[in-house]
Amino acid sequence: MGGPRAEASGEYEFNETENASITDLASKMRFVGLMGVIFGVLLMVAGLGGCAQSNPGGLGNVIQGVLSLMIGIWTRSAADAFKRIVDTQGSDIFNLMSALGELRRIYGLQRTLFIIVIVLFALMLPLGFLFFARASSTHM
Repeated sequence: MGGPRAEASGEYEFNETENASITDLASKMRFVGLMGVIFGVLLMVAGLGGCAQSNPGGLGNVIQGVLSLMIGIWTRSAADAFKRIVDTQGSDIFNLMSALGELRRIYGLQRTLFIIVIVLFALMLPLGFLFFARASSTHM
């Protein structure tokens, strides 16, 4: 009664309680993904405007906007796959794996970006100390 059901095909089917949780998750993910897309587009437009005015921060906004847009699109795609779990019969595991694939893309991108930031910080930290030491010695 409260557990998983196996259809004749052998495919796992989530029960009504599990489907309700998945539906709630998909709904929240679709909203978050939409906000990511909207803010990504706004950041790109603002960044392009900044670039047109020779504002060096404009390029950073464009890059941030592209990343937000990508993550927003992938989040909505994952949400759609989660929703298909509830809306279809006989393909819950396939749809779950599809949703997890989209989430892997999102977290793979974020992991890569964090590694880049950590490496850049590790490279810049000694340069910052050298710059500070050099600036301190010239003021003495």
